[in-house]
Amino acid sequence: MDASSPEWYDKATRLRISTVGRTSGKQHEVIVDFVSEEGRMYITGVRNNRDWIKNILRNSDVEVTIKDITKKMVANLVQSEEKRASVQKLYKKKYPIISRLVRLAGPGKRVFELTLK
Repeated sequence: MDASSPEWYDKATRLRISTVGRTSGKQHEVIVDFVSEEGRMYITGVRNNRDWIKNILRNSDVEVTIKDITKKMVANLVQSEEKRASVQKLYKKKYPIISRLVRLAGPGKRVFELTLK
C-alpha cells in the first residue's frame, strides 16, 4: 500500500489519533471512527467534551495512524453546517448501526477534516 496516495486508508474503519494534551503537553492517543469522501478524511466524537476534541481545539497538529502507517496531519474544524450534514450522511452510510444509536456528526457536534501536514 502506497502511503502517499488516498488509498492508504481504504477499507479501514478506525484510526488512532495522537493529540498534544492542552494542559499536560503530553501525547494523548485515542481510537476513533472516521469517514472519507473525495480524498478527504473526517472525524467527530460522540460528545464534544472529550479530551481529544478539546486538545485539537487548542492545537490542531495531530498524528494519525491507520494500520501501520502514521502521518502528521492537521485537524481543521469544519465550520459549514452544510458540510457537517454531509459528513453525518457519510457516517450513517459507513456505520449504520452506530448511527442509529448515536448522533455522530449531528447538529452541534464538532467535525474535523484531517489534512496532510
